[in-house]
Amino acid sequence: MKTEEAIAFFSALSVDEQKEFLARLSHELTILGRDCYEIDSENFTNPAQMRAINEIQHRIASHLLSLLIRDNSRYPDEVLVKMIIEHPQNKNFERKTAWAFEQTANKFSVAV
Repeated sequence: MKTEEAIAFFSALSVDEQKEFLARLSHELTILGRDCYEIDSENFTNPAQMRAINEIQHRIASHLLSLLIRDNSRYPDEVLVKMIIEHPQNKNFERKTAWAFEQTANKFSVAV
């Protein structure tokens, strides 16, 4: 999913749908996190990606909290979506975050 499509999709959601979307996206991102460590081990195979996922999770949690408490000082939809998807320094990771966003979007009835 291209960034512009993702922005249009997310912006078209109601506030309640955005809350659900962000919770579901957060879950999808945990799957990406599993690529960052060895199974049955404490060893990270990709600590940089794990840090990047953690930063995205932090932004999602912050935005979700703002939606839940009706705090309008949150990021604009466009800015949030770009922070989630765009990672020009690592195109492989960017593909993964776009995939996670699209997988989440596919669970909604709004056209993707």
